[in-house]
Amino acid sequence: MPAEPRPHDHRNRPDFSLYGSGTVYLFGPLSDTAQAWLDAHCPPGADHQYLGQKLAIEFRCIEDIIHLAIRDGLAPAATASAERSVN
Repeated sequence: MPAEPRPHDHRNRPDFSLYGSGTVYLFGPLSDTAQAWLDAHCPPGADHQYLGQKLAIEFRCIEDIIHLAIRDGLAPAATASAERSVN
């Protein structure tokens, strides 16, 4: 279920943060839209592990999840280490 397009300027208001290196990354919602997206696509439970409010994602899955979130209208705010590792 895609999130509704957001009318704001994504360069100034990111929806999610991404932090990590190595084998595990943390996807953290920064907006209500990003939280709703996580609730719909990655509900807490046996298939999804959370550390606090952040979704823990294995490196082999991070690129797909980021692309899906962006496709659904979410804007990222990644750390420099995550950008170097994922790109």
